[in-house]
Amino acid sequence: MLISNIELIPIVTRRHEHHPSAHVIVRIETDAGITGYGEMPDLSHAPAIMPDVGDLELCLNDLLRGRRPQNVTEINKVLNAVFPGTRFGGKSSLVRCGVDIAVWDILGKATNQPVCDLIGGHSRQGVPICYPIFRMKRMDDIDSNLEVVAGRLAQGFDCFRLYVGADPDVDEAFMDRFQRRFGDRARIVAIDASGLLSVKEAIGLWKRLHPYGFDLYESPVNRYDVEGLAEVRRSVSSPISEHIHSEEYAFRLIKEERAVDIFNVSVSVAGGITAARRLLDLADMAGLACLIGTTQETSIATAAQAHVGASCPRLDYHSDPVGPLLYIDDVAKERVRFVDGQMLVPEGAGLGIEVDEAVLEELRKPLSSRGDIDAGFLRG
Repeated sequence: MLISNIELIPIVTRRHEHHPSAHVIVRIETDAGITGYGEMPDLSHAPAIMPDVGDLELCLNDLLRGRRPQNVTEINKVLNAVFPGTRFGGKSSLVRCGVDIAVWDILGKATNQPVCDLIGGHSRQGVPICYPIFRMKRMDDIDSNLEVVAGRLAQGFDCFRLYVGADPDVDEAFMDRFQRRFGDRARIVAIDASGLLSVKEAIGLWKRLHPYGFDLYESPVNRYDVEGLAEVRRSVSSPISEHIHSEEYAFRLIKEERAVDIFNVSVSVAGGITAARRLLDLADMAGLACLIGTTQETSIATAAQAHVGASCPRLDYHSDPVGPLLYIDDVAKERVRFVDGQMLVPEGAGLGIEVDEAVLEELRKPLSSRGDIDAGFLRG
């Protein structure tokens, strides 16, 4: 079986709240008649530059046409050589992600097995999820977000992730009103500062919010300030979590400072299923806790996240992917399902996702940074 063609389809999906997101769907065809789908998810983030999809499609075909999809290691070696870049937020990882997911989808379909059975098996049938409450800048934002909590609570979500740091007074007021309204029916399990704070600010915010209770503190300071992360970790009693985008970065956190307690790993940031599993195995060997992160993917990459989450050695905290719930539009005929606060692993061969080709064409739209610049690239 050989790769015969790679097609890239740029799409834009509307959100129920906030601004639309751009993605590139990857379709890889083989000479055996098996087609795999991948996703370069949520390109609507800084840096404010979008790939030339036509040129990228030609490049990927030149690199990979005629190769065996079974040679996952070789394909990833080529992708890492041509699309390097391990800094968080870089879009090279999204290119690698899209291709790698599609390759695993092909391998699952070719063997009539779900992807998770090819990468370690079912350690669990579902992944516990915390639903995101996006960053608030004004007191006026609190009421609408409490209604979001109420709505999701009615759908079975009782754990939430709160993005913080724009205004500590607003953050504390929300935590207080959340606790008074929902009591023990719902919990904030994580606060996430997205690396926006200084060490002093991060410690000060933790002191204000800790009395309300949460399980972990995500990205309190800039992730490349490893000494700062370590200082925050020494100064607070909550576990510190950080997005792990490369093995080099993971080793630095482990060896230099032991600066975090939890590895937040996602297929989009790591650069695919293969890379994500390597990082999760590394965390397990180092004795570090894990969770599955997100950039908020459509059902294709969310399914990949579910398979990774099902197969990895350990998941110690609630994970983050909820893209199929955030988006009005999705390319899947049946979206990834969430039941009782858990993301279920899709059944069937490969990713277990059937793409709706008609909807895919309806959502096709050229990539542009213009709307993202207007939106300020900041969603939380």
